[in-house]
Amino acid sequence: MTKTLTLRSPGKINFGLDIIRKRPDGFHDLESIMVPLTVCDEMEFEPRDAVHGITMECDAPSLPTDTGNLVVRAALAFRDKFKVSAGAHIKLRKRVPIAAGMGGGSGNGAVALTGLNQLWELGLTPDQLHPPAAALGSDCALFLDPKPSFCHGRGELVEPLTDAEAATLRRAHFVLVNPGFGISTKWAYENVRPFLTGQSGAIKVVRDALARGDLAGAARAMINTLEGPALRKHPILELLKESLAKNGCVGTMMSGSGATVFGVATDRASAERAMNAARAEFGDRMWFAVAQAF
Repeated sequence: MTKTLTLRSPGKINFGLDIIRKRPDGFHDLESIMVPLTVCDEMEFEPRDAVHGITMECDAPSLPTDTGNLVVRAALAFRDKFKVSAGAHIKLRKRVPIAAGMGGGSGNGAVALTGLNQLWELGLTPDQLHPPAAALGSDCALFLDPKPSFCHGRGELVEPLTDAEAATLRRAHFVLVNPGFGISTKWAYENVRPFLTGQSGAIKVVRDALARGDLAGAARAMINTLEGPALRKHPILELLKESLAKNGCVGTMMSGSGATVFGVATDRASAERAMNAARAEFGDRMWFAVAQAF
């Protein structure tokens, strides 16, 4: 059995998120460009025998380390599905903000599958890992092979962007600001109905700009349907966007269901200038980072 294994678990932003309609099954049809980031958690996997089972520890006191954590649920379901007679101890070091619209928990769940596949030497292919990842949550499949991708369906259908689109995104420097509170994904979707478009096409506009190499144009075209209810409830998010926009970012948006806001800068110096201006305006109690595509 493989010895201790350490993997990075990237966060993400939604470089455009169009929630189109509610489906009969209760989920929503959506289209999104998801960009895994160089801001990453770290996950360490240690082999254990079957008697010790699946155990977990985490350096974030607010996160549970039992079946209340997606990582443990993913590991238990994975072990049962593939009838593995072994255990594991998983250490999670959090760097991605929690409940922030950055996919931290979803990524942890998916990377748990990747790590255990290697630790237990199961030899499963990405195609074989996709169904259990998709069953964990809509964002999870992205993190099996994290790269800038077009996600649709309820988010579980993942298609890597073209080389030209991805190359444009890799030129971007993302200024990330989390105000220190989370927004429930459930609440966001429950309150999104007045903002639904009913038709697709908005994300294609963003993709076309990326394909042309027009980063600024793509950033200006970004939309996030979930911003509507979030900005109405939390005006500070609009103020953060305005700060980033007036200090060098060519586009700003909330990521996912929030509350992280990001700005798109065309170079590192502009990104750091926007970040420092926002920190000076809003204070060090918020979380700030500059990242690029993973």
